[in-house]
Amino acid sequence: MSHARGLILDRFRWMGGHADVWQVFRAPEALAAVVRGLAEPFREDGVTAVCGVESLGFLLGAASAVELGVGFVAVRKGEGICPGKKATRCSDPD
Repeated sequence: MSHARGLILDRFRWMGGHADVWQVFRAPEALAAVVRGLAEPFREDGVTAVCGVESLGFLLGAASAVELGVGFVAVRKGEGICPGKKATRCSDPD
């Protein structure tokens, strides 16, 4: 098992049928490994912005954008408050 995978799996838990990843965020080395892993496939693709769907997407997307040195676009679910111009799309539920 890779070092990064071990860091993440040591902190990942299932709680009541839901993924609990918050301990990954508490461990700087594990969080850095996740962000590097998310950004790596796109490093040479000329990405200009990362989109992140709330709420974990805001955290991981923004961190990935910083890692790639690009901007970040927040994608809200439903009718959340989001200042400024908006583009709206509807999709089927998960």
